[in-house]
Amino acid sequence: MEAYILIQTELGRAPEVVAKARSVEGITSADAVVGSYDVIARMKLRNPDEAARAVATILAIDGVGRALTCPVEGQWHPEGRRHSAGGHTAGATRGARRPAPCRISPFGREPVHAEP
Repeated sequence: MEAYILIQTELGRAPEVVAKARSVEGITSADAVVGSYDVIARMKLRNPDEAARAVATILAIDGVGRALTCPVEGQWHPEGRRHSAGGHTAGATRGARRPAPCRISPFGREPVHAEP
């Protein structure tokens, strides 16, 4: 499973968050960016449970406000179903909506589907 993690940090904390995020198991890269999010990290893990643990570890870093997980097209869906590069879940009818991105709540640290 590959995914991007878009991270919002407290003001001025992005460089520190980048350094700590790069040390999290499964994170292949992390960079500070300009825009709505302050850090973008990329992760590559074997299954959704490992991905959830990696994101929970990132949320525990001092200075992290929230994180949005964006699975790469054609990778594993958070519920274990594989979806095609077109974004439809296996067996879905033509014209079906793409799976919603998953975000991790900083309160319960459980995956929940973001509002469309």
